Amino acid sequence: MPTINLFEIVKTSVSVPEAARAYGLDVTRHNMARCPFHDDRHPSLKLNLDFSGCIRKTGTSTAWPGR
Repeated sequence: MPTINLFEIVKTSVSVPEAARAYGLDVTRHNMARCPFHDDRHPSLKLNLDFSGCIRKTGTSTAWPGR
């Protein structure tokens, strides 16, 4: 019998923007949110399936792997 991995079930059931909303982030229709890791006046955190990261005005970005 295969082992059911709860993490994999959640990962395939909930999108990155949905998870961000569940944690209280306001996500725009373009899947952008204000970054919780720095003082952000405007949404700079891009959320999608393959890449989630913050693109700051300096042109640098911090990426977290998506699904």
